Amino acid sequence: MREDQIQRNQKLRIIGKAIQPSDAEIQVNPRSRSAILRVAERI
Repeated sequence: MREDQIQRNQKLRIIGKAIQPSDAEIQVNPRSRSAILRVAERI
């Protein structure tokens, strides 16, 4: 879910910022390059 979808729905509250893989993680696992981890709490 993207942040604009979360804000439109208003049933989830975003906790913190989006987390992206470190350079070390990308070197070990190249497929992680496009990964973005977002954390949300259901209201």
